[in-house]
Amino acid sequence: MEREMKLGMCSSKKRKNKDNDDVDVVLSSSYTPCRLKHKSKKKNNNHDDDLLDYSLEKCSTAKKNVVVESSIKENHELKNGDIVNLSELLFTKDRDFLITYNDRNRPVQPNHLEGKVVVLHFVPLAPLNHKLRLGIDSLLHIYNAIYPKGGFEVVLVGFTPDYDASWNPQQLNLDESFLEECFEEMLSGMPWTAIPFSDAESRNYLEKKLRLPVSCFVGERQTFSVVIDPTGVVLQTCADIYFLWCGAQAYPFSDERIDRIGYEDEETLNHPSITKLLTFSECNYVINNENQEVPVQNLEDKVVALFFYEENLSTNLTLIEIQTACEELLAKEKNFEIVLVYDHNSNDTSEYATEESFRNTFSNMPWLALPFKDPRCTYLKRIFSYPMELEGQGPDPRLVIIGPQGKYYERFGADILQKFGIKSYPFTRMRIAKLEAKYIKKLKLDTLWDPNTSFKQKNGLEVKLSQLVGKRIIFIIDGNWDSAKFLRRLKERYLEMKETDDAFEVIYIPKKQGSSYGKHVLATLPWLRHPPLPRGSHIAKKLCCLFRKAVGLVAFDRDGTAVRRSTYPIIEKGNKDFPFNAGGLEKEALMEVTENYNWDYVPIQEWEV
Repeated sequence: MEREMKLGMCSSKKRKNKDNDDVDVVLSSSYTPCRLKHKSKKKNNNHDDDLLDYSLEKCSTAKKNVVVESSIKENHELKNGDIVNLSELLFTKDRDFLITYNDRNRPVQPNHLEGKVVVLHFVPLAPLNHKLRLGIDSLLHIYNAIYPKGGFEVVLVGFTPDYDASWNPQQLNLDESFLEECFEEMLSGMPWTAIPFSDAESRNYLEKKLRLPVSCFVGERQTFSVVIDPTGVVLQTCADIYFLWCGAQAYPFSDERIDRIGYEDEETLNHPSITKLLTFSECNYVINNENQEVPVQNLEDKVVALFFYEENLSTNLTLIEIQTACEELLAKEKNFEIVLVYDHNSNDTSEYATEESFRNTFSNMPWLALPFKDPRCTYLKRIFSYPMELEGQGPDPRLVIIGPQGKYYERFGADILQKFGIKSYPFTRMRIAKLEAKYIKKLKLDTLWDPNTSFKQKNGLEVKLSQLVGKRIIFIIDGNWDSAKFLRRLKERYLEMKETDDAFEVIYIPKKQGSSYGKHVLATLPWLRHPPLPRGSHIAKKLCCLFRKAVGLVAFDRDGTAVRRSTYPIIEKGNKDFPFNAGGLEKEALMEVTENYNWDYVPIQEWEV
């Protein structure tokens, strides 16, 4: 479909606090979440109370007085902005009414839809499953919030789906009585209107009239919704994703409104304080396990871990590790707090999550929580791009760290905790970069190599390490990273500084006989060479610890102290300051651990209900 929720990419970036000082631990301030793409950059400070005024006036003012005439053409798939004739789509010469479940004796006339935003809610006639309920319940919450204010209606279109081949046709018994039973079961939980089951032709051919491959697209396990404004303009052709992730906040589901929400989400992540994240107009508190309310503002000056919990993964070993570590931290860190975000509407949890399961789980946790099915749960998942299905690629997203007063946040706190333990508190990649820089600064040249180790010059003469005491040295281990530009620039710096006070030595270490660079490249390198390292040798094992992934660069200053370690070294154009890293140890370490552990990961696929 034309408009889909795409996931963005993430990056690490140091920000300034209000005093214009670098904050101690920061990351991802430029990160754009699983977000609704937006075009407008103008900030709008209207709140939810303005939604109805915003919606009907903004979504189609340019077409208010036009005669509605369908713009759907042959072989033209429906898209946002098309114009349809809703009366022609929903009514026939033999049926000029819709029905509701609770009042079959009072048919709904066509004029009931006039002046309203209408959702055509396609639902497959199949036994209700948790994925169908997820789609229906999302729209039900919106309906209950918007319908009483007027200007909104939903029409159920129950259609016969293309059943999954794994279903047993004999068990399904696909006759009229089975399909009607499914229709009645669904309609019984819906307060809105519907095309009668008896009008099978209209129900099953409406998707063809709109040229939407609904039955093929959703199968028997998903819903599919089209939103049409009061003048017949199609606002969204696949709106269910917005129903799930934005709720009534996205009404009337126009591109303009979706863009606005996307912009507001990005603004929130620029200053992600716990107060901003957890304060809604209708709710400004969290609860403890005795169901007592705790004001959100009490958490503003603390490090807060948002713990996303999925019920059907409760026996997962990593989940137990997270719980154990968090409980240990709570016992000794006064400014640390955990807030449980009980995930009730993902593909994995919607079948299992109940208020009873929430109570049973939360009663054993010594921290705070959002109430069951609190709308802030879905909001936080949207803001931080929490996946619909936890299994799959990427780091563990179940612990999002929010710093005091929103100075920083970290999406992959759980992954950091599991890999580095309690010492990595407050579980940010910047903390890992600091630990990495601290480790590098402790490395000493005289503890890594025997002073009598010999290196060969290009002319074949040998130079012992003891002869290089007091010089700055760069060691390079042969690797397969994209090194051509780096080697060229390093060679330029080496030759430029060779006869100056800034001179340094370079020692090249091939991991095996026959370098990956090639003999013709090696022949042009003017520096010392270490003998090839036999696999499994003592020095090879030591270097594997010194060089991450046993490739890259380590640089030592004149006093033998390490001043740089990089797995994929680069030299920026114009950088002539030894050891030629941009931003120092911590910045380079931050970039490398982020890449090494895939902490810039965000799923590229679209979110699916």
